[in-house]
Amino acid sequence: MTHIFNRLTAVVGLSTMALLSGCVDSEVNSVSEVATGEPEPSEPEHYYINVDESNFEEVVVNAGKPVLVDFWAPWCGPCRMIAPSVEEIAADYKDRAVVVKINVDEAPELAQRYEATSIPLLVYLRDGEKVDQLVGAVPKDQIEAKLAALVSDGAPAE
Repeated sequence: MTHIFNRLTAVVGLSTMALLSGCVDSEVNSVSEVATGEPEPSEPEHYYINVDESNFEEVVVNAGKPVLVDFWAPWCGPCRMIAPSVEEIAADYKDRAVVVKINVDEAPELAQRYEATSIPLLVYLRDGEKVDQLVGAVPKDQIEAKLAALVSDGAPAE
């Protein structure tokens, strides 16, 4: 056991000396890159907009097209469950609708205005006015069906 510890100490010591002497490639950006030789993938592009009181009017009310608002919180398990579906819908509808996410902890006035007492709450808006909503971790097809109906003819799906 002592032999292993001494060997580990020597490896750590050599690594530290190499780092301090500048013998380490400064182009390495992550642990993943060191392990695989490949750079870490960059953040994926998001098609939704994070909104709070400061930009709500500009982004949501003046959108000029239907808006899907996802009221959520980071501590909410069901919110995290539907997040990938909301992201996919945002990407699919990026030219026909606006998808926004509102963290209820950071925008309590907006949460109160739209009565977001249970989350996740998905609110469908046209011209800044609420026309429909879904509460809870609902399947992607239900979320998308309501948005598709709103985009196609302005009426909420049944």
